[in-house]
Amino acid sequence: MVFSLTHCLILLLLFSFVDAGRTLWKIKERVRQLQLQKAKQQLLTLTARGHQPLKHVKEGRFHQQLDHFNGQDHRTFPQRFFVNEAFWQHPDGPVFLYIGGEGPIFEFDVLAGHHVNMAEEHGALLLALEHRFYGDSINPDGLKTENLAHLSSQQALVDLAVFHQFISQSFNLSHRNTWISFGGSYSGALSAWFRGKVEDKMETLRTQGSIQNYRKL
Repeated sequence: MVFSLTHCLILLLLFSFVDAGRTLWKIKERVRQLQLQKAKQQLLTLTARGHQPLKHVKEGRFHQQLDHFNGQDHRTFPQRFFVNEAFWQHPDGPVFLYIGGEGPIFEFDVLAGHHVNMAEEHGALLLALEHRFYGDSINPDGLKTENLAHLSSQQALVDLAVFHQFISQSFNLSHRNTWISFGGSYSGALSAWFRGKVEDKMETLRTQGSIQNYRKL
């Protein structure tokens, strides 16, 4: 009886965790939808006033290594990003990086929101990087079971380090350009880890010879 009761309690706990996870996911998706709706409304208001904010946004893709920890694996995937130079005080202005999470990024991520208001105030270059395996940042065979092993926060952190290098080369940035990253939930955690780990990751990549000059697709 004790054995059976224990198993029943474990199953109830598992179901509770699953339900809680689904609820949190729905809440997160709803918040994201509300953010996008608000951003679209702001853009419509600006457009009605004669502004053309979309003309400042550029979409790009670059070849990102699929497995940063295997020097013998040369496969890549096209990682998507957006750039908004409208507020940037060239050449020494800061860089604001919006880190994508478990879903696609949109041009609205560099056009509206608190971080965009701050970018306007501080003269920052605005960037948004899509997370691997989400949105368009994936190869056609990326969802095969054997490739899902490359969907990890550690790989994503190195993606950020390589993107940092790519943008620095593309815009001729230096140590004078302060980088500030933004994110929410999981991507917020990536943002916090990014500061602590990017230097170590960059040094590892240099040692392995993994960082190369990437070209836009």
